[in-house]
Amino acid sequence: MNRLSLFLCLTALALPGAVTAQDAEEILSYQVGIEIGSGGVMTVTEQITVRSRQREIRRGIYRDFPTSFPRESGLGRIEAPLSVQSVTRDGAVEPYTLQGFGGSIGRGGVRIRIGDPDVILPAAVHEYRIVYETQRWVLFGESTDELYWNVTGNGWGFPILTASARIRIPGLRSAPGLESWTGYEGSTTTDARAEWNEGSGIADFDTDQPLRPGEGLTVRVSFPSGVVTPPTENQESEWFALDWGGYIDSGYVLLLVIAMYLLMWRRVGVDPARGRATPTSEPPAGYSAAALGYIEKRGYHQRQLSAALVSMALKGALRIEHGSSSESSSWTLRKLDDSVTLANEERVLFATLFGERNEIALSQSYHETFRAGIKGFKKSLARRLEREYFENNRLWFLGGLVVSVLGFLALAWRWRYGIAPPAIFIGIWLTGWTVGVVTLLYRLVNELRRALSGGDGLAWVGVFALTVLTVPFMIAEVIGTGVLFVLAPSHLVFAAMAIGVTNVAFYHLLERPTLKGRGVLDQVDGFRAYVDGPSDRSRPGGIALFERHLPFTIALGLEARWAEAFDDALLPLMSSPEASRSALPWYHHDMPVSTRRASRPLLAQACPTPSHRLRARRAAAVGVGAALRGVAAVAVEGAAGRGGDRAVSRGRLFLRRGGRSPREPANAKGSWTPHRARSAPRRPTGFPS
Repeated sequence: MNRLSLFLCLTALALPGAVTAQDAEEILSYQVGIEIGSGGVMTVTEQITVRSRQREIRRGIYRDFPTSFPRESGLGRIEAPLSVQSVTRDGAVEPYTLQGFGGSIGRGGVRIRIGDPDVILPAAVHEYRIVYETQRWVLFGESTDELYWNVTGNGWGFPILTASARIRIPGLRSAPGLESWTGYEGSTTTDARAEWNEGSGIADFDTDQPLRPGEGLTVRVSFPSGVVTPPTENQESEWFALDWGGYIDSGYVLLLVIAMYLLMWRRVGVDPARGRATPTSEPPAGYSAAALGYIEKRGYHQRQLSAALVSMALKGALRIEHGSSSESSSWTLRKLDDSVTLANEERVLFATLFGERNEIALSQSYHETFRAGIKGFKKSLARRLEREYFENNRLWFLGGLVVSVLGFLALAWRWRYGIAPPAIFIGIWLTGWTVGVVTLLYRLVNELRRALSGGDGLAWVGVFALTVLTVPFMIAEVIGTGVLFVLAPSHLVFAAMAIGVTNVAFYHLLERPTLKGRGVLDQVDGFRAYVDGPSDRSRPGGIALFERHLPFTIALGLEARWAEAFDDALLPLMSSPEASRSALPWYHHDMPVSTRRASRPLLAQACPTPSHRLRARRAAAVGVGAALRGVAAVAVEGAAGRGGDRAVSRGRLFLRRGGRSPREPANAKGSWTPHRARSAPRRPTGFPS
């Protein structure tokens, strides 16, 4: 009786465990047979026995095969071709589909999804048999060849109770080197047996312990070279095309984009033939200074704003006033007459800046007013000139951009399985980041060029500050690009860069002047030749001629050369504010003169030698033109809170007190003397876009 009770108790305790084991979904056995043929072509048969309980294994299973790997150099890939021969379940043919997938660090592969999506498997044990052929897994060496093979893979979400591999190498008579590993990827555990069966010529591998989800069996077989015939030249050619096919495809897409843009450029982007530039003493008639600058630049430039302000002042619509104090310089635009005739863009700028007010100070409080004025000024120029004087051909460019995007998307889709999911986000982020970095580098190069051309200490401080700001952005750009090369095929990254550069280049190449615009540009070239001629002679006409053409020379970037030609007439204006106001009523400035040295000629005070005197004469002339051109810089930079003195120094008006700092009070001892600028004046900077 006691024995019967004990038996019943043990049976009761054992039954729940037995039911639980039978109820689990798992891989009961994983048996793989491999035969290595000529050229390293492998025929693989996988026999997978699973227990389904209609939970996760409902319609079938899927098997992932890695087939694409990035090279260590980061360039090109290693592609291992795979072709499925047959798939059966319980001895009957089973439907399957092939899908690509992307893995970590740029890997990719093929997924065999087995089963009918409309059929639910019965809750039972099923045996799947997959036969496929693959290549490039045998490493051919000088004396030893070897096969390194992950038998089960490490992607199964079910435990594998037993796993085995049978590898046959026809022609192998001596025992090969056998190694095996079990566990997660990278594990060095060896819970498996390896044995060479000399009679059958088969290497046997069997696990000693069940494999947990995510674990797998990996084996390596080493054998003498020559047992397996090496790949033929045709095979290697096919492999080369697979490995570098991404670069080949990218090259085709890039050539298509370039060829398409070249055809567009030949069709609509070639500039009309340039005419002969005959020097002429007058700018093209019927155009404002800003309009000529816009036509020559094929768009807006900050010089056009400077030219418009000076032009309005010369017409009597406003007066430019510059007053100095003990702390800083103050700039003011004072409205004089709103009934004078102005160009359309000048009228828009005038109305926006003044409105109902009679004057506007160049300070932070009017920053938004200046921004609005510049915006309206640019729109007025574009609306009046763009279509009539030059063609942007933006619709043609848009067509090329669409083809470029579609071509790159086709490349990305073709090689999508090698793209890790984070690469998409990083690629989008890096696109915007690159635009910012290029903008910073462009500004840094411009600032460095200005500093090297004779900038003062403030210019070098600006270069240093901009460098400190740019370097972290560049480091992040390099790191982001490196990460993108790891997460995505390198040919896609190179293709994106090349296609992007091509589009930027043809964005500008497709622009061209119309025939009417080309005619105006030829006249501008003639006027430029006249202004940019020899500057060691004074031009007849005096201040009247200087004023008439000053806005045009500012718009064309020639004000320094133009001012040098009038140094004899301009130099006396530098001696006192009274002389300047009398000769230049549209520009008032407050620059005191030392009464102690008033009787001595200004040049004799500052420049004892003829060479120094000549340099100072040119500096004085350059200073006037630069100051006028710098008015627009003061307007924007002063309104932005950066101070008028900084903008004027950028305009290269170097007027230093003898033996004193430029920022000393007006009543400090010393005399005002022109200080030689070391180069031609720079364009004012700091304009908001």
